[in-house]
Amino acid sequence: MNAVAVRLAYRPRLCIDMSMGGGGLERLVGESILADLVLVDDPVHDTVQHLLSVGPQLQSFVLRHPGLAVYLGSQNKSFRNQYTSINKAPH
Repeated sequence: MNAVAVRLAYRPRLCIDMSMGGGGLERLVGESILADLVLVDDPVHDTVQHLLSVGPQLQSFVLRHPGLAVYLGSQNKSFRNQYTSINKAPH
């Protein structure tokens, strides 16, 4: 746990506390990796060109960071569940 804390620049106690909760440590690691993501945005691109350039950049980043795809998938599932709950709530 100390090695994880050092790599993430967190105090070991925080990592231990987060690992006791559901997915907390996974979130710390995932967000730490995503903090290194830099998407190149060409100002001359229109919206379609911009979106077409983001996909390969994101794919390349995810392939260089094993495990990140699983984290992003779990976050997507969490988002879908929250979105569905909000939209099913009586207004």
